[in-house]
Amino acid sequence: MRTKILSAAVVILSLVAILVPAARAGLLLPRPDADPFYAVPDGIDHLTPGDVIDARPIRATVLSVPIAANAWQIRYRTIDQHGAASAYVATVLVPLAPWVGGGPRPLLAYNAIEAGLSLACTASYALRAGLAAPATSVAKYETGAIALAVARGWAVVVPDYQGPRSEYLGMDGYATGVLDAIRTARRFAPAGVGDDAPIGVMGYSAGALATVAAALAQPSYAPDITIAGVASGGTPGDIVTTTRAFSGDTLGGILGVILGGIDRSYPKLDLSRYLNAEGRAALAAGRDDCLLDGAVRHPRASIEDWATDPKLLDRPRVRRVMREMSPLTRRGNVASPILLHHAGFDEYAPLEEMQALAERFCVDGVAVQTTVVPALTHFSYGPVSAGNAFDYLADRFAAQPAPSQC
Repeated sequence: MRTKILSAAVVILSLVAILVPAARAGLLLPRPDADPFYAVPDGIDHLTPGDVIDARPIRATVLSVPIAANAWQIRYRTIDQHGAASAYVATVLVPLAPWVGGGPRPLLAYNAIEAGLSLACTASYALRAGLAAPATSVAKYETGAIALAVARGWAVVVPDYQGPRSEYLGMDGYATGVLDAIRTARRFAPAGVGDDAPIGVMGYSAGALATVAAALAQPSYAPDITIAGVASGGTPGDIVTTTRAFSGDTLGGILGVILGGIDRSYPKLDLSRYLNAEGRAALAAGRDDCLLDGAVRHPRASIEDWATDPKLLDRPRVRRVMREMSPLTRRGNVASPILLHHAGFDEYAPLEEMQALAERFCVDGVAVQTTVVPALTHFSYGPVSAGNAFDYLADRFAAQPAPSQC
């Protein structure tokens, strides 16, 4: 008994020895909005999408516990939500252990749930700052899944796909940000990613939006990239449905981030003109929020509370923009095998919409597999969803035939 107590004490003291200095180091890091590395430099128009602009080595962590990987933050040239040349940041991690699988080491594009209006919500900051990253950053809690991907021996690129202006729900920028992050990971020589490395793309919830946006855009925007498999979990098929589901809900304050993202990413809509004084004040107060900040600040907020028209989401101009950002109605065609995995009781992204999305992708002529996990909800499935995605992608990396339910 005494030996067990001493062993436990040693483990605890070891963790303290690791975490305390790491957390202190994270606190000393500048926030991304004060870090010149995140700025868009002048004179990048002549660069090719995916070109490396700058890079720096970092220590990537899971809540300040180091990941067994060489890691870099890379600033790369891409095209933003508005069609302009821009510079995004991605984190590239390469396992310290040699690859022992067959063929070249795979590359996984992991699209974490950024879902915020501040650069402090990014995955790059969560991986580098660890415990010092905001408690309300959802990406902070996905770093464990990223470490598990590294533990499988895969190289991983984690793009900050919302770009330097944190354009939440800006699906054009999502698509280019993800695809150009894959290009830059292959071009960054220190990572050693081969041109023939099999490529996978995955994400859950808001990360699924980036994943599907990239998959739909790949044939036209990045025909030089062959994606072996795509895994999209908890995918919101229709953003109108998801927005309605949050309205008046316990997490209703998330509406502030949703509406703020739409207003920032689609400025021609001029969404604020449809809001009352309370709604405009909520957007102004939340302009630097991560997803969960809004939920805490405005519990049970609703469209009716903030809009001059309670049928805001039915207005033709609003509906047209939200159709553009919704996977069910967004333009493009998927050319890669895809897994759609979902909770059986998803209250924010209804199962029926995932099934409709599967039908749409079947029409594209690709192999589509669906997996439904019963008894779980959107937020309860999220923390355990990566396992299904990893298993599916491992088979694609091994060149096993993709199952299809089409």
